[in-house]
Amino acid sequence: MPEALRHFFISMSRYHSYWQSASKVIEKYDGKTPLAIHLKQFFAANKQMGSKDRRTVQQLVYQFYRLGKWPEPLSVADRILLAAQCMPEQNEAWLQGVEKVPATAVTEQFTEEQWLNIFPNEPAVSNGITAAALAQSMLRQPHLFVRVRPGFQGKVKAALEKHGIEAVWLSNETIQLPNGAKLDDVLKLNQQVVVQDYSSQRTGQIIAQYWPSKGEKHVLAWDCCAASGGKSIMLYDQLSPVTLTVSDIRDSIISNLKARFAEAGMRNYQVFVADVAAPLAEHLHDKFDVVIADVPCSGSGTWARTPEQLYFFQPGQELQFQQKQKAIASNVLQAIKPGGLLVYITCSVFAAENEAVVESIAAKPGMQLLHSELINGIEHQSDSMFIAVLRKGK
Repeated sequence: MPEALRHFFISMSRYHSYWQSASKVIEKYDGKTPLAIHLKQFFAANKQMGSKDRRTVQQLVYQFYRLGKWPEPLSVADRILLAAQCMPEQNEAWLQGVEKVPATAVTEQFTEEQWLNIFPNEPAVSNGITAAALAQSMLRQPHLFVRVRPGFQGKVKAALEKHGIEAVWLSNETIQLPNGAKLDDVLKLNQQVVVQDYSSQRTGQIIAQYWPSKGEKHVLAWDCCAASGGKSIMLYDQLSPVTLTVSDIRDSIISNLKARFAEAGMRNYQVFVADVAAPLAEHLHDKFDVVIADVPCSGSGTWARTPEQLYFFQPGQELQFQQKQKAIASNVLQAIKPGGLLVYITCSVFAAENEAVVESIAAKPGMQLLHSELINGIEHQSDSMFIAVLRKGK
């Protein structure tokens, strides 16, 4: 950066303070904990910062990671500036504060092809999306989405209008809301609405197309990597009668899930802690009509929400996830009744974690691939996800 330009920024004490604080946050961050937690710890140690200060620093930090490791080499400070200039609509106050600097002061030296290096060209992405589109999507924070639970549409609409929260109703169940909308005091989370991304809600629509019909008998379903339980609540709402079994590898996750189910009014379900990458207990064999496997993955379809994961991603990590994904899929197949369904889901856009895994499952004797789709969330400014539905032979 030219010395005169750098001197101008330094002279702008308030903006330089934000710049300096953001640099400190980034230089001390190693990616081992979520960036949100790292920022929270930084702000706790700097209590003199007001709410506006915290918002500005947080925005500068997240924008830094939205560029991934492109371009190299640039200092942390210069990359913060470049990121702010890449996203002028999100940095109006910042750019007004430095209005004597041309908007192209840093960006003009880069070609359009170079901009696309934000998202890695390797590993290969799934059909239905491109690395170029993903690179462009990294410069925008995805929207906040909620799913309205059955019977609460009227109350939810009235509450949002009363509190002046701008809501875009994409369907009777799906609402797009502004990021940062404070919902805790407006809506009863998990009882009236569930915070759930648009693409995650789309998986429910796809599952419904293949859901087995058993008349009045309950479908026995196992959400084997349940995490926070959002998909289980969706199945409960949309595909009853269903008897749910849920599991996850961590006790803490299960504790949080139980609390969330209680808020949702769910009582009749089975729950246990399990590592489904390890062989299943024999009593689980041939037990379920449907198994939902929302498997651990790179999370590359959600990197616009958690851009620090893009920055710290190393090619080859997707293959480590693939090994675990194949193990989980092979193990849980044993739990499916003949003629039952396996629903395989990731929030990855990498073919190695999606099509490659599904091909290995479909190649097993008696397995039939019914559906395979990359849910491209870019159009709706949401996450991107992958889903496949397979039937086990009778």
